[in-house]
Amino acid sequence: MPGGGHRGTVRSIEIPIAGHTAPVAELPPTDPEAAQGHLPGDKVLTDPSRPATAMVIR
Repeated sequence: MPGGGHRGTVRSIEIPIAGHTAPVAELPPTDPEAAQGHLPGDKVLTDPSRPATAMVIR
């Protein structure tokens, strides 16, 4: 993703939440609203059958 950091720097990571087909927990959160009812610091169950996505600055 385009960004204002050093090339190759991790911008965010999306981790699939267990029990849902689409929702993910995003680290760090980019939306000021609670995502799918989750807030920073909440514990969530992850879905190991779906890969996490790391977004890096290009």
